Amino acid sequence: MKISAVSAKFIAVFILFSTTCVLANTTKNPHELTTINVQLKWYHQFQFAGYYIAKEKGYYKHHGLDVKLIERAPGPSPIEKLSYGDVDYAIGAAGAIVYRANGIPLVALATFFQHSPSLLISRYPKLSDLTNKKVMVTKGLINAEIIAMFRKNNITANSLNVIPSKQALGQFIQGHIDAYNIYSSNEIFTLQQEKLDFYSFTPAEHGIDFYGDVLLTLENKVRNSPEEVKNFTESTKKGWQYAINNIDETIDIIMQKYNSQGKSKEELAFEAKQLIQLMYADIIPLGYMNTERWQFIENELRNTGILKGPPIDLNSFVYSSISNETFLQAIFSFKKQILVIVIVLFISALFFHNRRLKVKIKEHTQLLEHERVQAEKEARTDALTQLANRRKFMESIKHDLSIATRNHLDFSIIYIDIDHFKTINDTYGHAAGDKVLVTLADILKSNTRPSDNVSRIGGEEFAITSLGKNTNTATALADRIRKKVEDHRFVLADIEVKITISLGVATLIDSQTSDELLKRTDDALYKAKNSGRNQVQVA
Repeated sequence: MKISAVSAKFIAVFILFSTTCVLANTTKNPHELTTINVQLKWYHQFQFAGYYIAKEKGYYKHHGLDVKLIERAPGPSPIEKLSYGDVDYAIGAAGAIVYRANGIPLVALATFFQHSPSLLISRYPKLSDLTNKKVMVTKGLINAEIIAMFRKNNITANSLNVIPSKQALGQFIQGHIDAYNIYSSNEIFTLQQEKLDFYSFTPAEHGIDFYGDVLLTLENKVRNSPEEVKNFTESTKKGWQYAINNIDETIDIIMQKYNSQGKSKEELAFEAKQLIQLMYADIIPLGYMNTERWQFIENELRNTGILKGPPIDLNSFVYSSISNETFLQAIFSFKKQILVIVIVLFISALFFHNRRLKVKIKEHTQLLEHERVQAEKEARTDALTQLANRRKFMESIKHDLSIATRNHLDFSIIYIDIDHFKTINDTYGHAAGDKVLVTLADILKSNTRPSDNVSRIGGEEFAITSLGKNTNTATALADRIRKKVEDHRFVLADIEVKITISLGVATLIDSQTSDELLKRTDDALYKAKNSGRNQVQVA
């Protein structure tokens, strides 16, 4: 194929221009820092020493990173805040793999505890002794190993009097609760000081040997900011290595700058000793994890019924700093330069009177815009019920809360949970369970106003946000919906089945935050479930 002189000149200019764009993009002001937010799993303590050291010793700053370490607070879990886009990274646990199975594109970057420090303390010598006893455990999957240990021993939540954890070790010491989910590195110190006799159950002793704290981010962060992810992860590993080698200095730094819990030096030293034993830092590289161990964790969660659905792509879940990008993905990482190059090509095409290229670019742009709009819609819509999903729900709360506060309007939230939904799935199959979810969604839509936002926020959990409804009108709406569901004829596998729901209602009080309002709504729903189900409870 022959190339004309004009074409040769154009190609030479094109290559020179492209190279200039790439070099310009990779040149960064050495004094410019990128701020990233990291959600911790708990309050400041030695559990996060590697992050403190990496920040205080300048390991992050060396790579142009200004790292903000955020303590745990009431409201959404660290993984939920990560999925909402509130933070860039989060510290979770092995239960993160369940969120990945449920569609949240999490990536596990590193784990610093080869074994989980989570355990259960009890007044009784056997797990089976806890039937109908008061057991305080952390809500959600932040301690999936404890839930898996219960299920492996045929102990369900219904057989326990479950009390949400409120960091209240004193309730166990005073005899108000019978068992408590703790960390071996924290509460054991206090129990030893109190000289209190107790029994402990470690998940690993029951074959549930999970990773401990796991550093997480989302796939788009790994794809769009690979250098940041790599530098942040490696700097954290370096921070942990320094912390392990310089325990006393690390404790002094925590005491001076990160001691929001007011821990003593002895408590921090005890915590350091317990956690370092779980790291195996002398024989296993810090942060190391592999797909085989994650496969074991996935299998255990499936065996205990916590995890369902198709197999997880562990190669996408477990981070590798070695690039596996396709050629197109590599090109997309230079999207800004590509945009400029496309413009140059477009102008060049006009210069050579190639009108057809202009038409094709226009058609392609329209197609991309259509796909973008469709993707935005799908990202905020529950595929099964066509209701808003959790992401859209959280966005609507912030929007409506702002309007209500600014205009002094009433604003209420209703949480709905299907009673005994797992039994429905187990008895009639998941197709029947899906049918129940779709039918309930139709009932909710037909009994609410167009201005109300109806969402599916979890497996069998729904929510309604309503501007202008006070406690009385919101409660009346909730009870009307409850009766509609109770009276509805659900036919599953040719059998008429009665299905009920439990509802929790909370109304905005003064300048309450969204997290506080959601917490009150969740507490009201929990009260409805715990008080016998098929009822409405008000916060």
